[in-house]
Amino acid sequence: MTCARHGDDGQVTSAGMCWGIWVAFVVAYAVAVLLHMAEVPAWLRADLRVGGEAIVGTHDAYAWMAGAKGTSRLAGQPLSLLLGWLHGATGIPLGDIAFWMPPFVAALAALPAAFLAARLVHPAAGLAAGFLAVACPGFFIRTRVGFCDTDILTLFFPLMATAWFYVLLTPFMRGAWRRGKADASAPKDGAEQDADAADAERGLWEHRRTAPAGAVGLGALLWLYTWFYGSGFVIALGLCGVCGAVALVASRHGAWGEIVFLVALVLMSWLAGPVGWIVGAALAGAARLRPEGVYRWRMPLTALLGAGAFVALLLVRQGDVATIGVILTKYLGLGPADETVRKAWGDLNLPSVISSVREATRPAPDAVLRFMSGNWVMSAVGIAGYLALAWRRPAALMLSPMLALGVVGGWLGTRFTMYSGVIVGLGLAYIVSWLVVRYRDSTRTHWVFHAGLLCVVSLPTVMNLDAFDPVPVVTPQYAATLDDVGRLAEPDAVLWQWWDFGYAAQYYAERDTLGDGARQDGNVLYTLGKVHSTPSPLQAWQFLRYMAAERERQAQAAGDDAPPAPQALRLPVAPFDPVAGLAQMGAEKAQAFVESLARERREWPVTGRQQFLTVGWENLRIATWITRFGHWKLDSGAAGGGSSKRLLQGTSFDLENGRAHIDGIGVVPLATMDFIRRDGSFHQYQWHSGGRVRIVANELSGEILVMDGEARRSLMAKMLLDDPSAFAPYFTLVVDRAPWARAYRVNTDIGG
Repeated sequence: MTCARHGDDGQVTSAGMCWGIWVAFVVAYAVAVLLHMAEVPAWLRADLRVGGEAIVGTHDAYAWMAGAKGTSRLAGQPLSLLLGWLHGATGIPLGDIAFWMPPFVAALAALPAAFLAARLVHPAAGLAAGFLAVACPGFFIRTRVGFCDTDILTLFFPLMATAWFYVLLTPFMRGAWRRGKADASAPKDGAEQDADAADAERGLWEHRRTAPAGAVGLGALLWLYTWFYGSGFVIALGLCGVCGAVALVASRHGAWGEIVFLVALVLMSWLAGPVGWIVGAALAGAARLRPEGVYRWRMPLTALLGAGAFVALLLVRQGDVATIGVILTKYLGLGPADETVRKAWGDLNLPSVISSVREATRPAPDAVLRFMSGNWVMSAVGIAGYLALAWRRPAALMLSPMLALGVVGGWLGTRFTMYSGVIVGLGLAYIVSWLVVRYRDSTRTHWVFHAGLLCVVSLPTVMNLDAFDPVPVVTPQYAATLDDVGRLAEPDAVLWQWWDFGYAAQYYAERDTLGDGARQDGNVLYTLGKVHSTPSPLQAWQFLRYMAAERERQAQAAGDDAPPAPQALRLPVAPFDPVAGLAQMGAEKAQAFVESLARERREWPVTGRQQFLTVGWENLRIATWITRFGHWKLDSGAAGGGSSKRLLQGTSFDLENGRAHIDGIGVVPLATMDFIRRDGSFHQYQWHSGGRVRIVANELSGEILVMDGEARRSLMAKMLLDDPSAFAPYFTLVVDRAPWARAYRVNTDIGG
């Protein structure tokens, strides 16, 4: 076998190639999962479990876990349903399912990668292509144990769709760009050529009979993909366009009609859903029985299918089209795309979360390449190899959307590099096969050299395994605090904590929250930031009471017109825009109103839903961002904020004179120091030597935080580190696990 002949003309895969595909897949899958398991022992500590189940490693995992419980707005969504079904069928706690599932499911993407590598290069090429598809850093770090999110299948579906397009369309394509170029490695006489042509024609005719059924199946796969992962709509649309265009450009003589017909059938079956499947099944049945009749009318049928797909796009998929605009505006930092949101916010100047989201930051070009394979040189060589393969094999360009997604990671964030590992692996495998063919073209030699390539491409991941320490998104104490709040709170209570921890609160406390990973636009950022950042308990309390009254007002105004909540959701929720009332005042009056809450106590209704405010050590780590959003001016925008940084250098303290000796910096005068001993006791120091630096030293975690006055005076820092009685009568401490977490009830009736 040679790298130039495998899969040419779309012929049925031989038994030897099938075995090769499965061997490459199993090896790539096993190696990737095994590397994921390297960090498991560190996660199995007893202090990383709460309530008999694991703490997970990403906030979004809690969204789906809460959805499985019916306590988040993602209840009834595909991944929530999957988790709930697995929990019900096995009795395994949701936390443990979400912990173990990601690497085992995510590595399934190695199967379509191995198939494409076998058809485009050689079965042994699937070793490196399959491994890098599922273990390139951009994907590996998103599918670690405990990282249960839609990413576990959002690579599998587009790769499987690409492989399906390959099988569906390559019989109508040339094996090389130049027409008439021989695919065989040796010349044949006229009789042999005639026999081969007859065999090819019979195979192509049989493919015409079965291709419509394959197109319907591919459409169903794309429907399943976009049902599971709503944001995959634009990727699926791009795959259809690119694969169809590549097939047309490299089509055999007279095959345009078949290609356009099949792509239209795929689009109809995808966009129209079950209706499209019924129409497609009828066409597939007719093609099986009377193929000549169907293909004779292929152009009118293509027009009808295209029109049906367009109507479905406008009617059935209207929300997906709108979602594209919302996603683009978020990643480009343009603010809300929904016109109703613009009107609701009026002339308020509100912050954007995009600058504080790490995965949306724009990395340097060499960093983008490193995320594709672990080494930028390896990635560059692999991309060059892929381009060389595409120059020789037109069908290889069907994978070009994967490369494009990785490249745009330089603009839209590193998460998009997860799609490009297969490109690098395929390109490197092609280079190795090209060399093997010229050295000793035998099956054994191919497998030996590609096994060596697998060892090479796995080295960056192996060498960086020590960097994958357990980093749970909540401390066990914070999770237990939320669990306690759930026992204390009424069923319709609203929980306030920084939006990052909204999903965890919905899971552990089983109560509604103001913000979460899907509700962190400027209106929520400002509202939560103000409560956490103000130094005034009075202002925070009055702002919370105002929000409770505003929630009641909006609920009454909506009445029966409020959109229904998901049927699987067990919590009483209703749409709520926390700044709608402020927007009605206008920016200047709204800013003046919020500032007045710190000076003038107002009367508030004692009715309304219970509210709880939870603060934690995690808040202090990100206090720079929280105070930036909390100090925001509704009329003029950014207004500074506090600062909080982890001190990583060696440090010693002169407690008598209030000084810190920091390696590489020198002597720094201190204003205050909060010292948390190993037994959990607090000791506070204060000096009047003119220093402005505040130190929070936690012996329990080994952390030292350097804060300025704005951050240390914020309500979240004071509520966590100071005497809880200082916040009476406005707040009552209900759960105390300081320094890790404290929860307060927002009092309603506080008397005169």
